[in-house]
Amino acid sequence: SSDLETHSLRGPAVQVERRRSREHPDSVGRHDGERTDDSMKGPLVSCVTVTYGPTASLRPMLESLERTTRYGEVEVFVVTQPDSTGCSERGIGSSHPRITEVDLADNIGFGPANNLAVARTRAPLIALLNPDLVLTEHWLEPLVAALGDQSVTIVSPPLLTPMGELD
Repeated sequence: SSDLETHSLRGPAVQVERRRSREHPDSVGRHDGERTDDSMKGPLVSCVTVTYGPTASLRPMLESLERTTRYGEVEVFVVTQPDSTGCSERGIGSSHPRITEVDLADNIGFGPANNLAVARTRAPLIALLNPDLVLTEHWLEPLVAALGDQSVTIVSPPLLTPMGELD
């Protein structure tokens, strides 16, 4: 079973979801910008991305993630899966110290690979990020703020094309 309240095998390029507390399924803490003492023990958001084979867009995505988030605010998981020839994006964690890399010997699929990483995360919020994104300044704050409403369990920003138009 997944730790996410909502799960989709296919979805938008970015989505942030609220995690159910393992101890208290209805308790997720505050997500309105105010951190409680308990929530300050770890990151606010766990960012997860999954690759398939060599992924040239991954490094630019990770650089944009590092540039647009504060250290300690997020933890980052990259799941690398081999393509049909056995090639993968292994070793990304050695060049990015904030990253926890999960190297898989086999391709288990996009959804299961996300779930595998989510099971290792610590934050109350999970951001599922496609590896071909270029994140812009302040992408995360409005998503976290929207999850301050306890009736909201999943949010996604509008996606823009390289020309700045809605995708």
